[in-house]
Amino acid sequence: MRGKGGADRVGIASRRSSGHNRTMGDVVNLNKLRKAKARVEAKVQAEANRVKFGRTKAERKRDEIERDRLVKAVEGVKLDGD
Repeated sequence: MRGKGGADRVGIASRRSSGHNRTMGDVVNLNKLRKAKARVEAKVQAEANRVKFGRTKAERKRDEIERDRLVKAVEGVKLDGD
């Protein structure tokens, strides 16, 4: 039963749509695969950087207030001669 929408064509279309059942005959765009891999790696790196370096605005503000408080405390106990 070949022709429009034949059974052989449905099998090929379903194989291509899943993307996981690749065979030797399937054509693969290497640029798309390379870019997709780079996007995944960039997301992983970004997540690691957010954990390692990221702080919320509230955390930065709290630290700034604490730093200012400590500077004022130190300035208040300094001797005038030194």
